[in-house]
Amino acid sequence: MKKRILIVFLFSIIVAQFTCRNNENNFSKPEYFSEEDFNLVKTKLDDFGKRSAEYYTSKKNNTRQMMKLFWSNQKIQVIVYLKDKKKEGPYEFYDTSGRLQYEGFFFEDKESGVFTYYERNGEIKNIEFFNKGDKIGEVSIDSFIIK
Repeated sequence: MKKRILIVFLFSIIVAQFTCRNNENNFSKPEYFSEEDFNLVKTKLDDFGKRSAEYYTSKKNNTRQMMKLFWSNQKIQVIVYLKDKKKEGPYEFYDTSGRLQYEGFFFEDKESGVFTYYERNGEIKNIEFFNKGDKIGEVSIDSFIIK
């Protein structure tokens, strides 16, 4: 099992480096993607008075936003980072129980780099690789047989 995860991890790094090497933007700055660096500016309620969305703006750069969407049971459904109202940065999607279903990265409103999908037990199910919104590869954990 450990060998399988290691192989998938190494393959993910190689593909991510390939797809992102020409990217001129520096996404390694923690202020872009740290929740602590955002201020809550608006909470949207549904027809029953339950929170359905929260909108945040960056303390350091007003073109950067973060949005959280919520299921009706108040568990987080989506955490997405935005730049000028376009998806740009990490993206996380959760099921109604609060378990992470998949995570990935967007650049200029398009999938970019690695998207990881999880089983209900938290183990990696498969990994997809994107370049400017185009899927360029996929690795399914079930396809690896290591003895």
